[in-house]
Amino acid sequence: MKKLKKLTGILLASTLTLMLFMSVPALPVQAASWWNAGWDYRNVLSFNATALTENLTNFPVTIFLNPSRVDFDKIAANGTDIRFVDKDDVTPLPFHITQWNDTPGSENATVVVTVNVTAYSNYSDYIYMYYGNAIAADGQDKNAVWASTNATAVLPLYTDNNSGTIIYDSTSYGNNGTEGTSTWSALGRTFNGVNAKIDCGNGASLTTGNVSVDLWVKSPIEWNLQGNYTDIIGKMPAAATTGWTVFCYGAAGDTIYFRIGDAATQWVNLATFAIDTWYHLAFTYDGVTIRGYVDGSEDYAPKAFAGTVNACAENLLLGNGYAVPANFFTGIIGEARVYGRPLSAEEIRCSNLSEQYFYTGLDGGFIYYGNEDPPPTMTTLTAHGITMDKDGVTGGTFNGTLVSLGGAPSANVSFEYGLLGTLTGETAAQVLTVTGNYTTAVPATLTPGAVYQYRAKGTNVDGSGYGGNVTFTFTMPSITTSTASGVTMDKDAVTGGNFRGNITNMGVASDTYAHAEYGLTAAYGSNTSAVTRDVTGLFSVSIPNDLTPGETYHYRIVIENDPTIVLGSDQTFVFTMPSITTNAATNKGANGGTRATLNANISDMGVASNTYAYFEWGYSTSYGSTVGVQTLDLAGAYSYVLEHFTPSKTVHYRSVVRIGNDSTYVYGSDQSFSVSTTTFSLALLISVVFAIFGIVVLFALRGKPIAMVIAGVLIAIGIIIIQNVVGALW
Repeated sequence: MKKLKKLTGILLASTLTLMLFMSVPALPVQAASWWNAGWDYRNVLSFNATALTENLTNFPVTIFLNPSRVDFDKIAANGTDIRFVDKDDVTPLPFHITQWNDTPGSENATVVVTVNVTAYSNYSDYIYMYYGNAIAADGQDKNAVWASTNATAVLPLYTDNNSGTIIYDSTSYGNNGTEGTSTWSALGRTFNGVNAKIDCGNGASLTTGNVSVDLWVKSPIEWNLQGNYTDIIGKMPAAATTGWTVFCYGAAGDTIYFRIGDAATQWVNLATFAIDTWYHLAFTYDGVTIRGYVDGSEDYAPKAFAGTVNACAENLLLGNGYAVPANFFTGIIGEARVYGRPLSAEEIRCSNLSEQYFYTGLDGGFIYYGNEDPPPTMTTLTAHGITMDKDGVTGGTFNGTLVSLGGAPSANVSFEYGLLGTLTGETAAQVLTVTGNYTTAVPATLTPGAVYQYRAKGTNVDGSGYGGNVTFTFTMPSITTSTASGVTMDKDAVTGGNFRGNITNMGVASDTYAHAEYGLTAAYGSNTSAVTRDVTGLFSVSIPNDLTPGETYHYRIVIENDPTIVLGSDQTFVFTMPSITTNAATNKGANGGTRATLNANISDMGVASNTYAYFEWGYSTSYGSTVGVQTLDLAGAYSYVLEHFTPSKTVHYRSVVRIGNDSTYVYGSDQSFSVSTTTFSLALLISVVFAIFGIVVLFALRGKPIAMVIAGVLIAIGIIIIQNVVGALW
């Protein structure tokens, strides 16, 4: 059997692996833990504590087994291999089999197990029942079941073990009873109303300051015919001054009383009872108040009584008492329990719910009897409404179907999710009590652009079942980088231009951030400010005006839905500088050989609306001087008259255009020229001749005004020529 179970596990794991990416219901998965490999089977028993207002600690719950709840063929004879383990699947729980019937076709069993149940829990507190180990020794321990409950006598009269003349107490106190003419049945002991009773003695444990009595009874006759002061169970003398008792009082009608012996007036009057009907009765006294319960509910206003249950020397009797010894109870007592403390209202209510099936055949709904580990059956559906905006995920739902509750009354359903190939997250659980579809919002913490998988998960007290894996993507917008447009500059700086991109698809985004990365290489390094786009199509981002004219820039468009980015392709553009040519000088040697016209031509303005243009000149290609700075806004020729250079030296010059202050330059080619010294000497000789001739005329014709004018003019011309010639030397 163990080998078969392991082989089944291997086949199941293989099947789940093949289903990893299929949107189909997954097979149930057996729980990962297993208390002891020596046991082949286990069932889950859970507790409905949705209405429980207090935690139950070391609570003796009664479990009833029949073929609809467990396969008796898999259990050893008399239940010797039965074990109960807490939900941690580690801690064994004490239990007591009070009756076991292996008769084919009518198998049934009753077991009391000590459990802990948390208030307001929805079947989340549970235990495992293990079986299927033919060689296991009997593991029950009835004394351990009751050790922590403060029970002083527990008398299950229906058990086979109590079918003889000795009625065995299940507690360690050993308050066993001796039977006197009552008869046994599978439901309890029948008292004939004539002489039948059970005497449990006067053990020290039965004398307590506080007390609770819990019992199941029914009467085949009208309760008012039971007679006055007919004790069902009690420990009280005829004088009724000590102890306590539960008795019928026919004169008051179909009623049952609970009396504390200190005062004749302290009793509780319960409701009217019907014949041949099982009733669960409970009475408590805490030193302040007497309370009575019928079928788990407080039936009558509590009775105040400050005091204690005084020690009583009488024996504990069932079916008879000391007040009127001649009166005997007529009816059946299924079980009687006596506690040395007041039971809480919730303990009494849950005892009634867990035990009533045995007597009435009605399921109290407190215990869910699971099958052999059948978890819920789940299907994972396609995710819907997946959306995001520029700042992250904004919407979407995981969708699944609870196909089967697995036989449990409810299931906690959720979704496991993670990046493709992982399932690292889980949504909050929802409690479903019926099958059908369910949804959960996609967490806003998921990452745009990533591919995720998720699956439906259902958990009940028997384990967890899973749907197949379904993938979904927060599809990012699609982007291309377009050609830059409107790239312009003037003589001082970059003046305009746009990086351009094209969003061809918005994916699942309602909007997105867009910006440009740019730089002198494809490593970029700089970013523009982002703009928000909420539609597809072309768009522009302004080119910063601090870029360098003449350089080639790389750029690409980037879109971002935080924190994911999509990159467009690389593009380049250039702030194209004007094109310049240095032309030959003209009018060389003018002004006595010390003047020349420098010439250049701008053949193309590039992307500049205007530019600075000038010449550099000197007596070598190092130049050294700048002349003729001007602003030009059109292509074409420009020139400058250079003066005062030294004849006989070679003059070098080149044309220059500039954008910005000490920023970007374009240089024309080097040109050169020189002026002959012969030209310079002839000019000097002429000037001297003019001057000497003027002086001669002045002396020869002195005294004549016209002569003096002519002489002055000649001398002036000579001096001017000399000045120009000499000035050229500087």
